[in-house]
Amino acid sequence: MQPMPQRALGERERFVAFAFAAADLLLEIGPDHRIDGAAGAFRARIGSAPEAFIGQPAANLLAIEDRPAFAAVLAVLPARGRLPPTTFRLADPA
Repeated sequence: MQPMPQRALGERERFVAFAFAAADLLLEIGPDHRIDGAAGAFRARIGSAPEAFIGQPAANLLAIEDRPAFAAVLAVLPARGRLPPTTFRLADPA
């Protein structure tokens, strides 16, 4: 039996695989700081499907104590273009 040839991954698939190598949750945040896209282990980590968070402020997912630091990161993001990996604690599941 011949092994199946491996198909080449598309650019988006490579990006998603790379992103999940470093994180359990992946968010796309719009300029209004609301969640435009969500994927990953939301059910296991937060207790709801990723789709439940679309349109909500991204800060709502974070522990209250980490929200000021998150706001500061978002404030400098336009000037810097990207930031180094940053860790924030998640809010307790509702």
